[in-house]
Amino acid sequence: MLINRILGLAVRGEYTTITTYTNLLQTAVNLGLCFAYAPMMKKYGKEVAKHNISLLIWLQALLYAAVFACIGVVCRQYDVSAMLVLGWLQIINNQVVFLALIDDIRFRNKVLLLSAFIYAIVNIGQMILGFRELHLVIVILCGKTLLEAVICSLHSRLLILDRKLFDRNAMMDTLKYGVPTALLATLILLNYNVDVYVLNYFHASSVQVGIYGVAYSLANMLWFIPDAFKELVYNKSARGNAARETVVLVMVNMCICAVICVGFAVFGEAFLGIMYGDEYRVAFPTVMTVFIGILPMVAFKLIHPIYVNEGKSLIVVGLLSVSVVANIVMACFLVPLYAAFGAALATVGSYTVCGLLFSMKFLKDYHLKIRTGFSDCLELIHRYAKR
Repeated sequence: MLINRILGLAVRGEYTTITTYTNLLQTAVNLGLCFAYAPMMKKYGKEVAKHNISLLIWLQALLYAAVFACIGVVCRQYDVSAMLVLGWLQIINNQVVFLALIDDIRFRNKVLLLSAFIYAIVNIGQMILGFRELHLVIVILCGKTLLEAVICSLHSRLLILDRKLFDRNAMMDTLKYGVPTALLATLILLNYNVDVYVLNYFHASSVQVGIYGVAYSLANMLWFIPDAFKELVYNKSARGNAARETVVLVMVNMCICAVICVGFAVFGEAFLGIMYGDEYRVAFPTVMTVFIGILPMVAFKLIHPIYVNEGKSLIVVGLLSVSVVANIVMACFLVPLYAAFGAALATVGSYTVCGLLFSMKFLKDYHLKIRTGFSDCLELIHRYAKR
């Protein structure tokens, strides 16, 4: 909300482009080292896994610092430099914060809440003082990213490395588990953001990119609930079988998201006008369309962590590739016709394909049935009703 009010709709489009390309950069080159933590713990134990993954993360950070610095010197463009700095910080942040998620999910959540609070306060101060500069917004985002990484690194003791625990085989296994998952994460991001690249490819205006950026950012807010449960699935499946419980979580989250969608359908346009400004009301149809697409995508959100923790990332990569291709094909057809709204329609189509593919594969692999999930949900409701 604050960033939208600070920047305005057109500059919001530039912000969307910078952050989207930055996210793609960090996701594509981080090698997925942190995602190897769960399978590595099972094979080598927690301390060996943590020390070897931590070493690789810091070596990676040093290498990319040198590479990105050289690229920045050669390009000499402020936007490119901003992407490189933010991308480098996010490479460290995303991996460190994920390790903290496995180690101590409650502490990690407290850190993110504290960071979000400080981030909001700083942006409020920026808005009150009248600083409406895009690059200042990026600098503040860099500060937030760095703060989270430092606190989580200190708490999880990722900076304290013991030579006795270094293991060449463990490092090679980290890459073996991590690289396929990095490919997976890149595909996930493409499935969410490929429409921004298509909008830019077809030279859509900054306003149209801004409209889709608003839809995507609001969709991320709606994702907060499924994302919280996704992290719970990561945590539980790293320690045991969570397949049947996941079916219940998918159904519960779909119901919650459906209720929010109904509420936004009624009050959404007024919400955009009041919270962001009247110029953002035009984004309502696009936002509403993307919201609808979230419902089937909940299944993917909560199912894929189980495959990742079992070292079966290639299964997820294969299914997700189909969804990404579907998104690109539909976006290339619809964006030239309807701009941001066409991108939203392509998003809904690809999300539906993705959710159906993962649901069918998951139910088949774990010998589960949808009616079992309904009975478990009813049992859960009955249990809480008694309380």
